Amino acid sequence: MEMIDRERRRLLTGTAGGLILLGAALGLPGAARGGTAGPPLGGSLQDFSLIDPPRPVPRASFLDANQQPATMDQFKGRVVLLNFWATWCAPCREEMPSIDRLQAQLGGPDFTVLALSLDEGGITPVRHFYQQLGIQHLDIYLDPPNALPLALKVPALPTTLVIDRAGQIVGTMVGPAVWDSPEALALLRYFIEKDKPAGTGTGSTTSAT
Repeated sequence: MEMIDRERRRLLTGTAGGLILLGAALGLPGAARGGTAGPPLGGSLQDFSLIDPPRPVPRASFLDANQQPATMDQFKGRVVLLNFWATWCAPCREEMPSIDRLQAQLGGPDFTVLALSLDEGGITPVRHFYQQLGIQHLDIYLDPPNALPLALKVPALPTTLVIDRAGQIVGTMVGPAVWDSPEALALLRYFIEKDKPAGTGTGSTTSAT
């Protein structure tokens, strides 16, 4: 498998071809477009593709802000927006503030953003990036070996997956989006409510690193 190399910094920005490539990389029979039976899609999410049937996230570890191993198993029970990004990726820089605002608005026991940096320089450039852009609500996660995106054969940055409470990939987006837009909030609330345990409320607590 090829790593995401420096030549690929001229990244896809949500083209249909990129979405088909990601679906094929995941071994999916096809990516379904949003319809009347599913969540509303539009605006900057018009290239978001639903994955049907959902597929499990590959087992691969990454690092948290304390340089401790972490896996996707730690997030089961919550809907997760898994965003692959890097400080050198211009479209990532463009969308990251909206991802931070999304975590501030929806983050809690039912939902979280996992922004996974693929920077090879470790935590220092990521911390600098957060400070420079005023990112306040996202925890830092690192995957310098690119273990998880390699397992998924992620074609470009940014790439975002929506993962349900059971740890299954239910949707993909290649390229930047406005993740706190009305259509993005509607999409994520659809998945939050879809398998929500009875008698629970949607939390709104946030975390900062």
